[in-house]
Amino acid sequence: MEENINGELTFKMIWQRIKRSGVRIIVYILIALIVGAGILGLADVIFSKSQFETRITYYYEGVEEGTDPWGGQMDFVNGVKSVSNVSKALSIKCVYSEEEVAELLDPVIKNLTVITDMTDVNKNADEIILNADYNFRIILTQSGEIDKQINSKNDYYNIVDAITSTYIESFKSKYSYSTNLSAISSAGTNYLDKYYNIRNLLGIMKSEADSLAAKSPLFESTTQNLSFSNLSKRAETLALELDTYKYYIVSNGIDSGSEKSNIDARVQEYTDRVATYEKNVTTYTTAFETLCSQNNIVIPSDPTQVYPIVSQQGKEIIENLIAAINTLTEAQNNLNDWTYYKTCYESANFSAKPEEERNRIIANADAMEADLIADANALLAAYQNMIKDYNESYNVQSLVRVTSQATKTKDSPITMVVFVIIEAVLLIIAVIIAMGVTAKKGEMVLRKRLKLDAKSDDSTTENKE
Repeated sequence: MEENINGELTFKMIWQRIKRSGVRIIVYILIALIVGAGILGLADVIFSKSQFETRITYYYEGVEEGTDPWGGQMDFVNGVKSVSNVSKALSIKCVYSEEEVAELLDPVIKNLTVITDMTDVNKNADEIILNADYNFRIILTQSGEIDKQINSKNDYYNIVDAITSTYIESFKSKYSYSTNLSAISSAGTNYLDKYYNIRNLLGIMKSEADSLAAKSPLFESTTQNLSFSNLSKRAETLALELDTYKYYIVSNGIDSGSEKSNIDARVQEYTDRVATYEKNVTTYTTAFETLCSQNNIVIPSDPTQVYPIVSQQGKEIIENLIAAINTLTEAQNNLNDWTYYKTCYESANFSAKPEEERNRIIANADAMEADLIADANALLAAYQNMIKDYNESYNVQSLVRVTSQATKTKDSPITMVVFVIIEAVLLIIAVIIAMGVTAKKGEMVLRKRLKLDAKSDDSTTENKE
């Protein structure tokens, strides 16, 4: 395509025009660059918004799958943007008044963004992520609604920092361990009540320790040299010693004045409960048998065997039956215990014993009680210290950290891609205009020359004549 074919514009002709317009193109390009940059810079100033950003990083296994430190599902974004988190940050950390918090709450939440980000990614040969840092960018964008309520732009730094630190404190507090158990100074006056009060303390302590051992099987307290599993075993051992105390009380029929009446009341209570729970079991058993007959199922000894193959209504019947059986079993066990106590007390006939013997028996029981209370309180103190060690240790403190304090960035519609595209368009337009101006001026010069040549020819002709 080096020649003009049928009046078409060839590449050669275009290149020749570019060469003829070389200087003008350079000048126009420079003007286009300067003007374009100026316009884009002005647009950037007018339309861009300041952003104030912090970054937090999670360091526990499972965060990449959206689970919390204990394996449950967690909504990280809504946790940061929640009304409770933001309002607490504004009122406690930033010390805004109730009226100011009420005005700021909605616009802050509306302009708050939480973006997931992953850094320091380590992959294997199959491009599977082996480990990485899982970050969340917490961004507060400048807003006119917020501007009206704050004193200066520095308040944005304070607000986003407060939201971040409040969230982290709540997060660590939620996944720290705690107990509501407290030491006992005396288990009471009724000897059987003393036994049950101490047993209740040990039972709750063991249950909590078992739960914590399942969540943190590798943790061992540095101050107590104990794991939660070992502490649970100690509570279990102490409970066996407590049973020795109960046997001593019951076998001797120790009566401080209210034991016998308490036993009679408990026997009647659990007798009534057993009667009620037996009716419930009968009702749900009949419903279960009907369910099996309707579904042509051979009635099994264990109701859970048919659980997967029945309807939702059938599952509810089975669940109610199982719950009723468990409740009846518990009530029956309690009735058996208190009936046994009643039999022992009647045969021991404590009041008929000589006073000296009664005093000796009571003194021994009191000494056993004091030792058990001391041991239970010592174990509880160790348990509380273990929880404190865990909460102050790497286990909790390393769950999540602030990895970037509040910094100011800019949210601009004029991105680098937009800038390059607009400047490229302006450059093309500048080149076209430059070539057009050159062509126009060339045409004007040509016309001028043609006129001069025509005049010259006319003069020559006149001279010849």
